[in-house]
Amino acid sequence: MLSSLKQLRHFEALYRSGSFVVAAREQNISQSTLTKSIKQLENSLGGSLFDRTTRSVHPTQLAQRLIPYAGEILAQADNMEREVGLLQARQLGRIAIGAGPYPMQSLLTRAITIFAQANPEITVSLEAGDQQAMLDKLVNRQLDLIVCDASKYEVSAHIDQMERIPLAQDRVVFVHRADHPLNGRTPKVRELLQYRWAAPSSSPHFLRRMAPRQAAESARGDHPQFRVNSVSACVDLTRTGDVLALVPRSYAMEACSSGEFCWLEADRPIETNDAIHLLKNRSFGPAVNELIEIIRTTARELAAR
Repeated sequence: MLSSLKQLRHFEALYRSGSFVVAAREQNISQSTLTKSIKQLENSLGGSLFDRTTRSVHPTQLAQRLIPYAGEILAQADNMEREVGLLQARQLGRIAIGAGPYPMQSLLTRAITIFAQANPEITVSLEAGDQQAMLDKLVNRQLDLIVCDASKYEVSAHIDQMERIPLAQDRVVFVHRADHPLNGRTPKVRELLQYRWAAPSSSPHFLRRMAPRQAAESARGDHPQFRVNSVSACVDLTRTGDVLALVPRSYAMEACSSGEFCWLEADRPIETNDAIHLLKNRSFGPAVNELIEIIRTTARELAAR
């Protein structure tokens, strides 16, 4: 019989990281404590979970069979602990979201506003940053979900642990000053390349969708000249010179409502590729599921504008 959830957490961390050093640091314990905990779990199971060498740790067949069950048990335990804590604090909960630059505005800001109006007791935190850092937080259950370009994680080592919910695609357009030379036109990509661009770092999806020349320039760092992971900051950069900001059409429509800016589409359409990323073995309560549905609905509404 398993003696404690703590041993399962230690086992899951070691299985995922493949390193006693990394797993012990993550669990905030010493390596000797981790080793003792794994040994106790192995004794209770009657078999070895890892083949150990001086330089590596490899899961045995027993560990591979145990890990799905361990993930389910830990997810349910996390949910139970959270519910107990929330009841004690007389709160309904908190949801932590990681976001890429395109869904941050206007998709998530709008979806969270709708959600908050119906659930005022729930705290929602929205975090932007390095994609890999956010993925680590998702795997470590510091984030509940991530909304970003799906191609960002297509070669991730954690891809088998993630569930991906695709969102409706929004057109990506070019915002510029109202007196820009391209105003009112539908230029070809090669003509757009004559101007400086402000955009988030290119994803594999965007590189595949771009014209060969622009994709090559982006891959080697020549384009865009301004790499800014904030769509509002990208638009701000168009105030000086003839800079073009690449942003979702839904945000462009809002930014251009004052008449200071205009937007145009290239002859080669480019769409967003956003998705909601979750851990496969993690279950959620009604609040998170409600927010996910609001995000999906909001994405469809913005794409249809």
